[in-house]
Amino acid sequence: MSVTESAWTAVSWPFVQFWTFLQNVWRWLTDRLHLRDILLPAVYDSLVWLTNQLPLALGGGQPGEMVEASFVLGVATFLTGFVTGGLAWALIGVWGVTGVLGIARFVPVVEKYWPVPKWGIGDANSVGVL
Repeated sequence: MSVTESAWTAVSWPFVQFWTFLQNVWRWLTDRLHLRDILLPAVYDSLVWLTNQLPLALGGGQPGEMVEASFVLGVATFLTGFVTGGLAWALIGVWGVTGVLGIARFVPVVEKYWPVPKWGIGDANSVGVL
């Protein structure tokens, strides 16, 4: 081993150790740690239920379900805004628009031509499953 290789090994050793540490932590966070293991069951189930409202609010169900999901997500966003210092309140307008679209779907001609996406709500392929 040359002097250059020895010096490089000595200089790079702490960086290799730190990088390997970060890789191990990332692997643990992504492979072994799950939200259902950290959160209370009621909180986890509420989050799953809320995220399953997203496809409904985006038009993946009946018009009434779209309006209800938009309202639920609007209330959840409003309450979340207190935690985020008001940053989440910008999304309330999005849920307002989806709610108005849901109301418009009560008109038969709008409902007839409304493209209903093929999302599975509440199954393993759902958009909202944590």
